[in-house]
Amino acid sequence: MPPAFDGWDGIGGAEGEYVAATIAEIGLDHLGGVALLAAKGYDMPVPIAVGINDAAQLFHAAGPEFRRPSTMSLWVRSLQAAGATVDRVLITRLVGTTVYARIILSVPGGELRSLDARPSDSLALAMQTNAPLFIGRRLAASLQPGALELELGDWSEQRPPTPSTRDSPPVPAQASYAHTRKA
Repeated sequence: MPPAFDGWDGIGGAEGEYVAATIAEIGLDHLGGVALLAAKGYDMPVPIAVGINDAAQLFHAAGPEFRRPSTMSLWVRSLQAAGATVDRVLITRLVGTTVYARIILSVPGGELRSLDARPSDSLALAMQTNAPLFIGRRLAASLQPGALELELGDWSEQRPPTPSTRDSPPVPAQASYAHTRKA
């Protein structure tokens, strides 16, 4: 039994937590690739880092269909054969340096399913199926100019911590030579 679909994103989030986005540009260099997402209402594009192979997959998804299907084309055809459609793709959040994404599928019977996915696969799937793309508002806002300053607040009012006034005896140093070898 699949888990219950919760919220608009399948994991408890509300529709208002997301904003429509489009893929503005795909870039590639010797270190990897990047997809720049234009988020509605935000000035700066949101960069999503992807690997070299993932960037190539995005280029392929944006280009013409070849005679032989790509892995992504096969995935789309498999979903279609099963009667499922991609309802929407969500770039949800950033944790550390990892970006998370969800794919919302509409399955036969009108039910929705939410799948955890890599952002690069999600973006390629959105391109292949023309599914709407959304990005978390917090993620989009966190990468705008001045976002770091807003998050950190006014540092001019911050004071360094005061040293402890508690008297504590010095801790004697102990040497250990257990890890050394005799010559």
